[in-house]
Formats: sequence, C-alpha cells, structure tokens
Amino acid sequence: MAATRVLGMPADLAGGVVLALAAVLGVVARNAEALAPLYLELLSLPTTVGIGAAQIQKPLILWINDGLMALFFLVVALEIKREMVRGVLSSWGRAALPVYAAGGGMAVPALVFARHRRLRFGRGLGLGDSGGHRHRLRGGGAVAVRLQGPARAEDLPAGAGGGG
Repeated sequence: MAATRVLGMPADLAGGVVLALAAVLGVVARNAEALAPLYLELLSLPTTVGIGAAQIQKPLILWINDGLMALFFLVVALEIKREMVRGVLSSWGRAALPVYAAGGGMAVPALVFARHRRLRFGRGLGLGDSGGHRHRLRGGGAVAVRLQGPARAEDLPAGAGGGG
C-alpha cells in the first residue's frame, strides 16, 4: 500500500511544512508595517460559536489560544499514546530518553522559578510575597494576614491543614 502524499510530500511531513509556513506568515504579517493593522484587526474579529440559543462570542485570538491549543494538545497526547502502544516508544529502552527529557522539561523551569524566588524574596516556594504576608483561606477566598515569624499549622483555621 502506497503512503499518502499531500503536495508531493508524505502526509506527516506536509502537516509540519504547512504549520511552519503558517508560523512564518504570522510573524511576517505582524511585523510588516503595512500588514500589522490588518493582522491585529483579524485577531480581534468577534467570532461566535453556538448551538441554538447557547452562544459564546469572543475575539478570534481567544478562540485560537484556548480552543486550538486544547485541540493541539489532544492530538499530541493521542500521537504519544499511539507511539507508546505500538510505535517507536513501545519499549522502555526506546522511550527512556523522551520520558526523561519530558521530566526535565518540567523540572528545570520549576527549579529556575524556585531559585529565582529564593534569591529575590529570601525564601522558598511558600505562599507569600516580599512583605512577609502569608495567605489563609477564609470564607471561600484568600486573605493576606501578616504573621510574625514562620507560619505554623496551629495558625490555620480548623481543618485547613488536612492533618486533623
């Protein structure tokens, strides 16, 4: 059976080429002095999606950011699952490097953030700000309270610590 071809290229390659061309076109349209106003107007175009009386109207940029990104990550997750079930990533030996790379891709930014907080505020990741405020849940919302010294479990409202 012959592989599916689009625009003379294998279908999986054609999708990537179209995506890359769209990205380049977006960058050029946003940065070209003559096209920038049209590009921004297109992104702010009110777009409505609805079924019957239930309708949601948002600017096109929000539909792109929210809807298309959710669809993108769904497709990525399905592709990864397919590869793990019967593709290149079906054995641990072949999947180990991508798994460790994904873990590093999550851990390294978190560590950079933690390091930045420690250098800037002199403490770790606790809920607080540079003024020494700690946040406590009260009445369904977060309320900043000033505490002298570190926050203790007994300072929290009953049941807030989860420990009893």
